[in-house]
Amino acid sequence: MHVFKNKVEEDGKLSKLLESLRYAFAERAFGIELVNLNTKKGLVQSIGIRLNEHILNSCLTKGPQSKTSGAVEFQHFWGKKSELRHIDGDLRECLAWDPNKDIPTQICSFVFKKLQLTIQYNTIQTNKLLKFCSHRLPYTFNSCVFEASDAYVTALNDRIKEYFLALNDKLPLDIRDVFCLSSSLRTLAALPPIALLPYPLTKRSVYSPPSSHPVHFIQPLYGLLT
Repeated sequence: MHVFKNKVEEDGKLSKLLESLRYAFAERAFGIELVNLNTKKGLVQSIGIRLNEHILNSCLTKGPQSKTSGAVEFQHFWGKKSELRHIDGDLRECLAWDPNKDIPTQICSFVFKKLQLTIQYNTIQTNKLLKFCSHRLPYTFNSCVFEASDAYVTALNDRIKEYFLALNDKLPLDIRDVFCLSSSLRTLAALPPIALLPYPLTKRSVYSPPSSHPVHFIQPLYGLLT
């Protein structure tokens, strides 16, 4: 669940925002609904987006075929961002997203800018979540590197995929693809895989190594070969 908060006082603007987000996310989201968050300042009206992890990070949005009524609507909504591309022999309206940035964030930013609204992103900090399970960790959680964990796991998965595909000339059947099964590999885990810095790279004031110092503390990651 990604939650985006914005104060929209007029019901017409809120309805337009929901309609625009649903159109923009299309198959990338299973549902987009209003969510009332209970905070210290009272109820905060927010928008909850349940994302589809299977196509969440796809850098290309395939739109309708060119010169159709759907293509006209697509062009009207996306404007100059829409471009024509040949996809599977058809000429389609498409969108290209920056692979180096979070794609749902890019989509939300486009919609809010289009409607001339400001946006505030709210994320759950891993440090806060770890306070509830720190007793299960073999070290102080302040010594962990969280921000880079997802990037490390993604890079590791890419390397494993390349390794298996390189075995095709040695196997009777070709491996066509390697799919992610673990939530950590699909950016859905509440807690990311936790990697420890080697002791010489950490500050002594922050971390004191235990007698048996693990270099990594990470749950098993699972994939599917096809």
